Amino acid sequence: MKISKNEHFKEEYCASIVRIGETFPIENKDRIVKTLVNGVSIVIGKDSFKLGDVAVYVSNECTIHELFLHLNNMYADRELNIDTEKTGYFNNKGRVRCIKLGGVPSYGILLDAGSIAMFVNESIEDVKHFLENHVGEDFDEINGERFCQVYVPKRNENMNLSKSEKRQKKLARFKMLIDNTFHFHYDTQSLEKNIRSINPDDLVDISVKLHGTSGIFANILTNIPTNWFKRMWRKYITHKHEFDQKYNIVYSSRKVIKNEYINKNQNGGYYSDDVWGYWAKKLEKFIPQDFCIYGEIVGYTPNGQVIQKGYDYGCDNVSNEKSKLMIYRITQNGKELEISDVIRFGSHLKKYLGDLIIEYPLLYHGTLASLYPELDVKDHWHENILEALKNEKKFLMEELEPMCNNKVPREGFVLRKCNDVIPEAWKLKCNSFKFREAKLIDSGEVDIEMTEAYS
Repeated sequence: MKISKNEHFKEEYCASIVRIGETFPIENKDRIVKTLVNGVSIVIGKDSFKLGDVAVYVSNECTIHELFLHLNNMYADRELNIDTEKTGYFNNKGRVRCIKLGGVPSYGILLDAGSIAMFVNESIEDVKHFLENHVGEDFDEINGERFCQVYVPKRNENMNLSKSEKRQKKLARFKMLIDNTFHFHYDTQSLEKNIRSINPDDLVDISVKLHGTSGIFANILTNIPTNWFKRMWRKYITHKHEFDQKYNIVYSSRKVIKNEYINKNQNGGYYSDDVWGYWAKKLEKFIPQDFCIYGEIVGYTPNGQVIQKGYDYGCDNVSNEKSKLMIYRITQNGKELEISDVIRFGSHLKKYLGDLIIEYPLLYHGTLASLYPELDVKDHWHENILEALKNEKKFLMEELEPMCNNKVPREGFVLRKCNDVIPEAWKLKCNSFKFREAKLIDSGEVDIEMTEAYS
């Protein structure tokens, strides 16, 4: 048996080899108990695992390999199981859902060594030995096959393409982007899984996590269309870069560069009519050269499509200005700027763009030891601090989002270490938000961020 990470691996949606810890009784329930895996609660059968067992944990909102579910008779439709007399609880999409059992939230699923052995066609003893030697490792492939991946409801191929994106499919395109000059935002991992990366005396910033869509806007040097004679002269006679170059705004969503290419016959006419192009146009004169700003766009797209259902943040779909922007990260020549610089830049933008800019929603600056001085740093501090943060009323955890007119739960918060040598951040989502999100996925709702999973 071998495990590996696919090139599209996502830590938030993967499998982990874990050791079962302490279990806790659930009131008025005799057959099920609660345990903690990667910092989140999961409900299991009372006799399913014992303390110290090794298992494979698959996080919620993943889909699991259909052959694994088939061989282990885990489909609710018994006709999909190898033994058609047996029935499980997975639908035909193989999706792991967050649910409540006995009133306790349960995120993800635990798979025992026997079920994995059935899938890889090896002995249980060999699989147990392998798992014992790889506790703590994440993966999404077993023996080179994709075992699990993020679940996204199906959609029509062109359903959410903007007019300009549809036009781009018909145009001859010129690549304006110079290699290695544009950088996407790093993935924000879950705080539950990474809580041990935080020490009691680490200086941290905690900010509200807005529920919208990511936008990245960089003022960087780009190629521009150049006639063939000039290109040949520069390449072979002067030995310079063959294309003319100038500073332009390059913009993207979370994972897709929207104007990497331009129409050869329309120099400079690359702004699209989608929400990212709309904000690129607004911001182009404010971004200094060699700066890249990262932000969250909330509200509605220019054509009135909701970005995240229910999360209006004071916007409406009939005004001239239908969306707002919150800047949460800035780099200069690839170097990370401090949150204080981000806050100053947001305030500068607000002078010119007014209420269209949401100022950086800082909730706390300091150490977690100072935030919770009553918690003993030597007695299960990480577990206790995580539980305290999940229920922190000062951060409005599990409460309604006051920035929205609609009654929707706060998504959660983002925590960053100050002066961190590695650019990284961790998110903690509210349980109420997770369950709301799961219901939307159940109904087939596809938001802008999910759409890009198909790109």
